[in-house]
Amino acid sequence: MAHEEQSGFTFVDKRSVTQDPTDSPTSKTSGLEPTQGTTQELEDMPQDADYADEPLSEAGHDAIPRLNVRDRLLMCIDILNQGAWISLGLISDPSTGKIEADLSQAKVAIDSVAFLTDRVESELDDETRRELRSLVRDLHLNFVRQSSH
Repeated sequence: MAHEEQSGFTFVDKRSVTQDPTDSPTSKTSGLEPTQGTTQELEDMPQDADYADEPLSEAGHDAIPRLNVRDRLLMCIDILNQGAWISLGLISDPSTGKIEADLSQAKVAIDSVAFLTDRVESELDDETRRELRSLVRDLHLNFVRQSSH
């Protein structure tokens, strides 16, 4: 079969930027050379630039939208919520497929969800606030149930 190139994607191999592959810290551990660019390119980059406002590619793709702190906290709450359920042993760990309880880890995750919920509540609409309170309450109840087994 003939290899077809996809439009909008360009592969740039920058592995040959170092003259001595043993000078690279990554080449000593993994056999790979750095792909960040040449030393001169890195020195030419402004040190105080805010790169979050720039598009990730120059191929005309939209940039990832900038998230405010509230949205980031909600993302953290979601991640910790999933971790709490996994640590409670009530859902399987996606990385292993196994169900294993670790109540000390569950407690940390649940306490973190509760703390972050308290921090973000003032910026939420009533429905979202109720959902988060219900989420924290469910986690606490299930922790008590799992602790009594």
